[in-house]
Amino acid sequence: MRKRFNMKRLHPLRCATAFLVCVFAALPFFTRSASAQDYRAKLTVTVTDSTGAVIPGATLQLTRISTGIVTPAKTDATGTFIFQFLEPDTYSLKASATSMNPSIVTGIVLQSYAASSISVVLKPASVSAQVTVTAEGALLETQTASRAFNITNQTVKELPVINGNPVLLGNYIPGVRIRNLGIYTEPWTVTSQYMINGGLMYLNEFQIDGAPNDAEFANNTYAYTPPQFATKEFSVSSNNYDAEYGHTSGGVVNLSTLSGTDQYHGMGWSNFRRTGWDANSFQNKYENSVNGTKYGTPFNTETQLGFQVGGPIAIPHLVAQSTKYKPYFFFAFDHYTELLPRSLLLSYPTAKMRT
Repeated sequence: MRKRFNMKRLHPLRCATAFLVCVFAALPFFTRSASAQDYRAKLTVTVTDSTGAVIPGATLQLTRISTGIVTPAKTDATGTFIFQFLEPDTYSLKASATSMNPSIVTGIVLQSYAASSISVVLKPASVSAQVTVTAEGALLETQTASRAFNITNQTVKELPVINGNPVLLGNYIPGVRIRNLGIYTEPWTVTSQYMINGGLMYLNEFQIDGAPNDAEFANNTYAYTPPQFATKEFSVSSNNYDAEYGHTSGGVVNLSTLSGTDQYHGMGWSNFRRTGWDANSFQNKYENSVNGTKYGTPFNTETQLGFQVGGPIAIPHLVAQSTKYKPYFFFAFDHYTELLPRSLLLSYPTAKMRT
């Protein structure tokens, strides 16, 4: 005899792990070597005069807008300097030289893996005053053949993401398909259903801030998922990436996390799902109409609460902010609880079989 039991057995409480990121900007001992995997950008700056001649020894000041950190430099004999290991963010650039009016370029947007270039033209001091140029959007990449698609922080916050799982943002990227697995969309679900440019699943590499984020017990699956609103940028490098990412024949998926800035910021979020708010399933509606049954909406309760806060670290007489050393902190916490029923099909011997 066989009977089908629809048991109201509930999953245990599940919580997403607290996510803590402490960023200490402008501390040289935190700088990674060039041989390591790196999601950060680089910017090539060339300074010329109005005739097109390069200007060696021009003074450059690259400022990260969110933190106010200034990186000084000087152009070489070819009038060029390459800023490396730049965090994805918005920057401004000031160029100056002897007997020349300074020029400022604002709104320089650098994305993950970007290798961009920009030219700055300085005019003689006798011609005009300081020149300010505003860049629009991300710069065109001319230094590399790698191709990556980026989703910025503003878009990350505005796009609907199932269960707040930022890894699922890949659904919005051209050339990327994530196979739907129904309930396997929670932030703790360790799976990899990415197919990039027609490639096979389980052949991709996952990273957080350039560090490996692959689970140990499975092939090329992501291990940890930060909260959606703590994700600064989501990017997928699909082809022609550098040899440093050559650990897989698929694509490279990177999540860049937010960091503290020179101002205090915080936010909170919530997401609720209740059985009474859901529509009945198609299968139940069909059974009710054909067989006259009265199957109700499947039981499902979900609660997601989180918050994040970040800013500068300045403790009087202990940790002081200075123009050279600027420590920051960032903390994000995401609590996820979901209660689901599980249907079981059990078989047991009949009374005649037991005698």
